[in-house]
Amino acid sequence: MSPSGTSSLSPRPWPWVPAIILFVVCVVWFGRDLDFSAYAHPDERNKINQIVQSYYNFNHPLLMLNSARVVAAVSGKTEDFEAVKIIGRSVSVFYASISVGILALVMGRFYGRLVGVAAGLFVLTNPHLFEFAHYFKEEPTVLFGISLTLLCMLLYSERPGPVTAFLCGAAAGVAFSGKYAGIIVMPFAAYVVLVLSQKKWRDGVLFIAAFAILFFLINLPALLSINHAVGSLDREVVRLSGAQQEVQKKIPHGIYTNRYWQSATPVLAGLLFVYAFGIYQRRFRLQPFEWALTLIPIVYFLILSFIPVTSNRYFLPCGVLAACLSAAGLGLLLPLKHGRVVVSVLILISLAWQVPELIEENNGFKLDHLGELKSYLETNLPADAVLFVAKDVAVPPLKTPRVKYQTIEPEETLESLRQKGFTHILVIPRNYKNFLNQAKNRTRLTDSDFEKLKTFYESLFSRAVILRDWKEGSNNCLAKAMTLFSLQENGSRQ
Repeated sequence: MSPSGTSSLSPRPWPWVPAIILFVVCVVWFGRDLDFSAYAHPDERNKINQIVQSYYNFNHPLLMLNSARVVAAVSGKTEDFEAVKIIGRSVSVFYASISVGILALVMGRFYGRLVGVAAGLFVLTNPHLFEFAHYFKEEPTVLFGISLTLLCMLLYSERPGPVTAFLCGAAAGVAFSGKYAGIIVMPFAAYVVLVLSQKKWRDGVLFIAAFAILFFLINLPALLSINHAVGSLDREVVRLSGAQQEVQKKIPHGIYTNRYWQSATPVLAGLLFVYAFGIYQRRFRLQPFEWALTLIPIVYFLILSFIPVTSNRYFLPCGVLAACLSAAGLGLLLPLKHGRVVVSVLILISLAWQVPELIEENNGFKLDHLGELKSYLETNLPADAVLFVAKDVAVPPLKTPRVKYQTIEPEETLESLRQKGFTHILVIPRNYKNFLNQAKNRTRLTDSDFEKLKTFYESLFSRAVILRDWKEGSNNCLAKAMTLFSLQENGSRQ
């Protein structure tokens, strides 16, 4: 059924102008403050190096990586680490922005212009989309693939035929290439094609062929190194299963329910209920496209709930599509008396609710503690200084001083570090908080080793001189808590 409950799909005009405006706004909104250190996020420099050094490790789906390769090659920047960093993040900005435009286009075509604009605004102001659009990461690319597949499903719903069947399969192939989780849209796209097709064999074959062609084209390097790629995929499956994780959640879990509340507003949650009630009122008689639009985020959410390894970024597509369904709930309020006024007020309240979170996210990208650390070390430490850094901390390459990555062993003392030639040490809370907070149950150390390390860190904070202390900011990826000490016995600030 269409949204109006009629027996056939009666699409509204395509809202091209609002969709394009939203895309441009997103490019500007997401594309600011991209020049923070590549060492802030643990995955970014790996991807950058794959382009700079011209190799693949196949630990990441290739739509994002190859998009950045193409842009870097065209601009002649493939060997420039800093330039590739900005290019990679700009690719994420583009895919996040075009996803917003596509979703506004889809929702506006199916539910009406006002709903389309609302969907675009709800997604644009999603603080998690704003955050992940800044990183050279897969989340924006898989969101693009899912959005593109929804658009092609809608096109097929309007005009079932070989061309639109091919487009549906191709879009699903793009989604799968954006991230492995993107495969979730394939069965839904196939459902739309097979239910509406008058020549199921023809359209089904075209759908599968297009899916394979696009997937092979985007992932050709992986297919040419199939053993390496399969090994990487196996490692990812093992990782997600929690088999190699020390910390994992029992399944099923409700971690992502909290994640939804962090990215949504009471208005969006209420509109989700309105949308669900509207489905009930229509006795669940929906068009195949609307079934797909409704069930994709639900199934996505359920799958995430049964994965023991959790991450906030996994939830991004689910949260974005939930915001679109909330916008669809507005369509049920429009026929009411003063419906447009009510809908406009609800949109404004939801946007206003997000403002503090968006300001915090925006300010978070203005801090770059690793960039400040690099500048401080090169400016204030002697050229012959030797800095001890724990192995779980990444410091950007320095002209001076020398940096050595090691692990603090139980037998270590300040004196032994000095004897080894170290003049300074950089620590983060993860290194010492268990010992200073007496959280022995969080470590796998013996009682003796725990006490020795506790003594070391107590000595470090009481005897060494703190040269610089960076407090954790709202974005704990860019604004990491770090403390830099001088190991000089006499307390001189070197």
